[in-house]
Amino acid sequence: MNQVVKNYSGFWIRVLSTSIDSVVISIPTTLGLILLSIITRQFVSSELFLQITLFIFLPTSILVGILYFAWFNAEGRQSFGKRYLGLNVVDKDFKSISLRTSFRRSIFIFVDSIFLSIGHLFSFFSKRNQTVHDIITKTYVVDSERKNRSVGKYFLILITTFTINYLNTFLLENYIEAYTIPTGSMANTVQVGDFIFVDQVAGDKYIPKPGDVVVFKYPVDNHYSYIKRCIATGGQTIEIRNKKVFIDGQPFPDEDFTKFVDKKTMPKTAKLSYAHIFQNMGSRDNFGPLTVPENHYFMMGDNRDNSLDSRYWGFVSQEEIEGKAGIIYFSWDYDYSIRWERIGILLK
Repeated sequence: MNQVVKNYSGFWIRVLSTSIDSVVISIPTTLGLILLSIITRQFVSSELFLQITLFIFLPTSILVGILYFAWFNAEGRQSFGKRYLGLNVVDKDFKSISLRTSFRRSIFIFVDSIFLSIGHLFSFFSKRNQTVHDIITKTYVVDSERKNRSVGKYFLILITTFTINYLNTFLLENYIEAYTIPTGSMANTVQVGDFIFVDQVAGDKYIPKPGDVVVFKYPVDNHYSYIKRCIATGGQTIEIRNKKVFIDGQPFPDEDFTKFVDKKTMPKTAKLSYAHIFQNMGSRDNFGPLTVPENHYFMMGDNRDNSLDSRYWGFVSQEEIEGKAGIIYFSWDYDYSIRWERIGILLK
């Protein structure tokens, strides 16, 4: 017991332990999301699928993680990662913790994860390598195998964890993907600081329609993804007259979502400060008429005076479409205060 008491587990061995546990948790949750997608696709729309994912599947996944750590780290059981590495969660008397204490500890682990797990860094400054959730719940993690652990064991953990997490990420990206919004070109529909889910399965078969909010690969550089509104599709003719958009000669119904920040109107002959792919097609506020090629789309930002879009860099091909922007799953302001009222908004 004296040897156990001396060996408080360090930061990096706990990171390895958590990595193993994250793999154990991620496998069933990833497969669960895939199964949910396969089943619900037959009965519900893409929008409803994303709502189910946000309000049912994600909370369930979080609860599974909390219960996993609460159950396995209590009463001498230990999670798979800790058991494999010979770590034990104990109280001040070096006895196994109760289920109640373990549950509280798991709650604080989850809260810490929201803040990028910075509470784990406290172990560098604690004499007994305690993290924030250890300090709050008066628990310790001790290492009973420090002298017996081989280098090969570390290597196996790293390779296995990396491989499985990569596979999980690959699978998830083919069903649902998360994006962040760094610019205000789609304000007020999508704001800086919004985090959105995009239905990737729908992206494979998705044909954008005028008015849809779409995520696509930036035609100039496919390494980047853009989010804009589809204004016109193949065969349609777009024209902009004094900031008003016309499709095939008819006004485009955009009053509910467009935003203008510049009271000035650029004439068609105005010179632009940005690169312009179309020669003699006009300016920001007076443009065209221009016919969209088949299997291509004309995209524009809702913040019309502050958006680099198809007016400047051209059409978006069908192959560059990644999916229809679905739902805002998180949002915060410039001062990092959470905008609760935006969470759950469907993008239309």
